Amino acid sequence: MLLDAHEIRAYVDGMGLDVYKILRRYPEYLRNPELLDRAFKRGVPEKVQQRDLVLKKPSVIVTTAGMLDGGPALYYLSRLYKDSKSKILLTGYRVEGTNGRLALEHRIIETKGDVLTLKPKIEQYDFSAHSGDSELKKLVKNFCKKDTSRVFIMHGEKTDISAQWISEEIGVNAYAPSNGESFNF
Repeated sequence: MLLDAHEIRAYVDGMGLDVYKILRRYPEYLRNPELLDRAFKRGVPEKVQQRDLVLKKPSVIVTTAGMLDGGPALYYLSRLYKDSKSKILLTGYRVEGTNGRLALEHRIIETKGDVLTLKPKIEQYDFSAHSGDSELKKLVKNFCKKDTSRVFIMHGEKTDISAQWISEEIGVNAYAPSNGESFNF
């Protein structure tokens, strides 16, 4: 929508198309569904078979895999990493140990055993759709008022601290499971 507001036509690749379809099923959760529709109608859905054609001309490509560890982003980077005239715009948070963090901090990414030094300019923008700490705590409190008996913290850097806060402050059993851990109730 930001690109569309500046009349920049973008190619859209990856799961962004699927996400758009899901978002449109729930317009009540969107601030402005009409602007989203307009942006997607003006955008150009990208097909795997046409990726090389897009790279032959000046283009703006919006794609998924923000951590740069998979998806179409790696395809484009593997072809543009030497191009100092290109620019990589990253949105949201970059987890430590991911290619996204390596790109930001060291201007490199790792792909299939190769280490690529990135020549394009790299810029970071905070377009994160995640709620902050205070919003998440408010959300959990509201759910727990509705007879919630257990809370599982599944995402974040300090899940154990969040689970402890829920148990102590709200009085609801909270868990921060490890990968592969299972629960039976």
